[in-house]
Amino acid sequence: MDILERIVSIGSGGTPNTKHITGDYARARGVDAFGIFSMLVREYSADVINEEMVRFLRQMVTAFRSNSVEDVNFNFFACQCCLEMAAEVDEVVLPTELVQDIVRTFPAPFAFQLVGDLVLRYLSRAELLETLVAGLDDLSCQENCLDGFRLYRSADKDGTTVITRQLAEAAQERIEHLCSSTDPQIAEAARTARKHLIGFLSS
Repeated sequence: MDILERIVSIGSGGTPNTKHITGDYARARGVDAFGIFSMLVREYSADVINEEMVRFLRQMVTAFRSNSVEDVNFNFFACQCCLEMAAEVDEVVLPTELVQDIVRTFPAPFAFQLVGDLVLRYLSRAELLETLVAGLDDLSCQENCLDGFRLYRSADKDGTTVITRQLAEAAQERIEHLCSSTDPQIAEAARTARKHLIGFLSS
């Protein structure tokens, strides 16, 4: 059994359960991120666990970007467990660029609360703005990034600075352009993002 299979086994109590948002696997009662990690480190080193989680999450970034997720039930539940550990367990540390990729690509309906917790741990306000602005010109994650202005807030590590204001201006310019998109879903998401941009800076 590899590390990911072990994560899913511990997190689900070892047996598939009733279908819910993450598929056929439901979180076992009383098993949280710390519980999963504490059982994993009995069998693997923290470095090996961290390396495998980074590898898996990078793989899922690619899959979400290309809309090619395989074995959805297993992978969604594994994502849930890994994101919770990355947000809550000190021994698990993700590279900033990976967290930014996760923010841009992981679908909000599935992961917004989990991704929001990652943002609070890892990204400053400027880094979050940079992440969202960079995705506005990428069709594979454009809508996700527009939704991000509504869904995500940083832990305010840097406050509102010259850099964040410059990034906000860049975001405003791109969002205004997208408000007139011929895709009604993108246009609506852009109008919503425009409403939340001021609050994004002042929160």
